[in-house]
Amino acid sequence: MRRSCDRRGARDSRSANRLRSAAASITPEQAAPFIGDSAVTVGMNTFEGTFAVAVKADGGKVTATVSSTGQPTVNVADISLAGRSLVLKYSSVI
Repeated sequence: MRRSCDRRGARDSRSANRLRSAAASITPEQAAPFIGDSAVTVGMNTFEGTFAVAVKADGGKVTATVSSTGQPTVNVADISLAGRSLVLKYSSVI
C-alpha cells in the first residue's frame, strides 16, 4: 500500500512539474495579442476594483505586472494560455 502511495505521489509530482513547465513556456508569439497595457475592472460581491495590467515580451520571455491604487505592483510569475485567453495567476494581500 505504501508503495502505491509513493508512486502516485511521484506521478502527481511529475504532472505538477509538467503543468508548471507548460505555464512557463508561453512564447512571445503566443502572447502577442495580449502585449501592452490594459485596465481591468473586477467585481466581487460588494467590492469592485480597477487594476492596471502590463504584459511584455522581453528577450524571448513573457512578463506581466498587476497594480492598483494603494497596492504594490505584483510581478506575475505564472502566465499561461487557456484556449484563447491569457491567464495570470498571482496572490496579493489587500
